[in-house]
Amino acid sequence: SKQQASAIETGVTNAYKQHEQTLLAALRSSEQSLSAAIQAREKALEAILSTTEANTRALVLSGWKWLAGSLLAVILAASGALWWTGQTVAENFQLIEQQKATMARAQALGMDFHRDENGQFI
Repeated sequence: SKQQASAIETGVTNAYKQHEQTLLAALRSSEQSLSAAIQAREKALEAILSTTEANTRALVLSGWKWLAGSLLAVILAASGALWWTGQTVAENFQLIEQQKATMARAQALGMDFHRDENGQFI
């Protein structure tokens, strides 16, 4: 019975060691597959993050382009309006000067000007 108990104990110990080795191999395999899955997921997330970052940069740059373009359009429109106003003022100033010169010549020739509620007349 001692021999039988020793044989059973040896058999159980061997079976336990074999089971332990099988579990360790399964754990290593599981660790490797989990590690590979994590690395694959990290690569996929890095690609998504990179794409998102590029899209965000393009969107921000597009916003700045619109802002700069709009600002440039406003500046050009304001410059054009100021130039047109300046030209109109200069033309009106020349017309007034011509009218003043004409009135001064008319007075030098002895013409009198009469002013009433309807305006000024020679």
